[in-house]
Amino acid sequence: MKQQQILIIWWGIPLENLSSEKFLSERFEFISEGVNYNPFVERVNNWKKNLWDNLWDDYEVIKMMTPNSDSAVYLEWKSAFEKTLQYLDKDIYIIWHSLWAIFILQYMLENNRSINFKKIFLFWCPLNDSEKEILGSFGVQSNTLNINTVISTFNQKKIYFYASKDDEIVDFSDFLEYKKIFPSAQFREYSDLWHFNDVENIQELLDDIRC
Repeated sequence: MKQQQILIIWWGIPLENLSSEKFLSERFEFISEGVNYNPFVERVNNWKKNLWDNLWDDYEVIKMMTPNSDSAVYLEWKSAFEKTLQYLDKDIYIIWHSLWAIFILQYMLENNRSINFKKIFLFWCPLNDSEKEILGSFGVQSNTLNINTVISTFNQKKIYFYASKDDEIVDFSDFLEYKKIFPSAQFREYSDLWHFNDVENIQELLDDIRC
């Protein structure tokens, strides 16, 4: 019996942020002050890597490479994603974090008739620009996310949102806004997991995948 496929993608900074003096100075402070997180280096021991160990026996876990992760442009990601999509099952589960999460929402709104993901897991999905991050070409216009559009595009799909109140990159208000936009989705709220970068395992995610 063929295993259920799970596509997991994370990491990306919009190109527009690289011209922001505030963004660059804060990234420098992360490194110069010795904070235990460097956004330009992938963490070795975190929940995304550990998914392989937790799910490998029962699922086919796939990681897609992120093009130009530190200067991301929507159309470049779209091209890379569509080249990958042709090799994947149509009923795939997708687990996407941060910028990739808003990417898939925008992509699905553009291509709603051709998308058939079975489950969608979105970690810290931004909706609006914040002080720490400008979405640039990845921004979804709020007026395109009206309830009727969302229902027609995402009908019969299981969607899960995960966010932590102490995140300093994506505003928690975005998470609350998604609760209004996706009334039938599942929402997992935390208080101390920041941007989900330095977390070894997320049990709720494993439970949501297996249910």
